[in-house]
Parts: sequence; C-alpha cells; structure tokens
Amino acid sequence: MAAPTPSRDHVASRSCASPTFTVDSGATRSCIDLSYATRNLGIPESDLVEVLGGVDLADGTNIPAWTTPDPLDCQVLIGDTQRSGVMFALDPFVIENSDFLLGQQDFFEGFTSRSSAASHSS
Repeated sequence: MAAPTPSRDHVASRSCASPTFTVDSGATRSCIDLSYATRNLGIPESDLVEVLGGVDLADGTNIPAWTTPDPLDCQVLIGDTQRSGVMFALDPFVIENSDFLLGQQDFFEGFTSRSSAASHSS
C-alpha cells in the first residue's frame, strides 16, 4: 500500500517508505503510528483530534488515541511492481507505538480488481 498522504494542506516533510498494513478483522478502524503521522506525513500533533475516552483494545486495555483532521488519501499497490491500484480514503486512529492496521471500516469497502480472465469485485 502506498504511503497515505493527508487530503488537506499537510505535506509530508520528508519522503518515507510505504507502510504495509495488516488486515485486522477485529479492529473497527484502521490505525497508524503517532510518530509516522507527525514525522512522515507532516501532520502537526496540534492538528490531531483527541478521541474522548480513548480506545479499547482487544485485551480490554484503554489507551489514548487521536484522529487525523481529514481522511488520508491512500492507494493499494499490487505486488512488488509498484503498479497503481485503487485509491481510497483512510480515516485511521492515530496511536502511539501502533502497528499499521487496516480495520473493518476500510477493508470492508468494495474494491474492484481485474484479472486476465475476468473482472471481480472483492
């Protein structure tokens, strides 16, 4: 998956590697790491919106979380060839020391894929 980029006026202050997201069927929303959001995407911490009450993890732990001011423009990349894939808006939780997780809100979106045999909707 290509590096998400903010859809507003925020511009990444430096180039960054594209993160690989893990699909997490138990996560209601996608998650990105706080330091990635601020350092690689250039979103000032002061622009992040605090999630009141934090978020509950699968083990019952409650942790602080934020959201981005606007959804992030993302792109699915196909294999190692970096061929362009579908664009979509990612509206993740921003969490300290988080893995990159693709939650139900995002991976349950329908993506159209094409193969040499036929077109499929997944």
